[in-house]
Amino acid sequence: MFAIVSKSIVELFLCMAVGFGCQKKGLLSRETVKGLSAMLINVNMSATMVVAMQNISDPGQFKTCVEFLPVEAAIFLVGALVGFITCRLLRIDKKRMGIYMFGLTFPNVGYMGIPVLTQVFGTEGTMYAAVVNLVFNLFAFSFGIKMVCMGYDRDIRINFISIIKTPVIFVTFIAVALFYFSVRIPDMIEKPIELLAGMTTPLSMIILGAIMAGIENIKFLLTNYKMYIMLFMRLLLLPLIFFLALRPFVHNQLHLSVFVLLPAMPAGTLLSIMANRYDLDDGLASLFVFSTTLLCLLTIPAVSLLL
Repeated sequence: MFAIVSKSIVELFLCMAVGFGCQKKGLLSRETVKGLSAMLINVNMSATMVVAMQNISDPGQFKTCVEFLPVEAAIFLVGALVGFITCRLLRIDKKRMGIYMFGLTFPNVGYMGIPVLTQVFGTEGTMYAAVVNLVFNLFAFSFGIKMVCMGYDRDIRINFISIIKTPVIFVTFIAVALFYFSVRIPDMIEKPIELLAGMTTPLSMIILGAIMAGIENIKFLLTNYKMYIMLFMRLLLLPLIFFLALRPFVHNQLHLSVFVLLPAMPAGTLLSIMANRYDLDDGLASLFVFSTTLLCLLTIPAVSLLL
């Protein structure tokens, strides 16, 4: 497991380096990256979910995925609890508490989780990651917005209809319905969808690399001990908690690996996007995303040693 995960992480980071270099050389502007991000989330990830559901050969795989929904939801709930307790113990400023809590609650399932699990476990890994990403979107765009804005006077109203109408969530429900009723998509349509899905992994890494290239305020990372504690919580403690909690009950190696590796992902890039959207401390948010993404090159293979 260690060798496979390490090889996959290195391959993904090489793709990320391409995005980093392109942004530094001016080949990818901020506006271009925003456009690519929107396409990735709405088009490519939707295609990934359709392909994953169409390629399920054993209906038991999807049934198992649904049965594990409580575990998938727990990835976020446990992260929120750990984040809240840690922020209280460290006496984090109220206006930074929401940033850290969001970072610990929501791992980067879309940009890192799906590519890593796809590389390591193939289509079945993609399916699990895609379903967790569905739960991620439902949580992040509801109580996640409330969480990240803690300490700020913001008039935040949650519209669940709008969340469900988000392309990737809407398409996910359609993909599940097609699978449930055993409807196969014609080859003429399925092939282009597969091509779009195949772009998800390299494109997500290129975008992530471009985002990382714009990070500043590295001095704060190097001089703030509280940041180091948060990094430890995000990248090592949370996956260890899930490993210890699930190991006595989950005997399937794939299932255990998925639900330990996903919490080991870095903080979701949505954190910096939301911080910018709601005029929060976007410098801290971007730095937390950057540092967890950089360090996961070492920590994800380390976590895989448990499996």
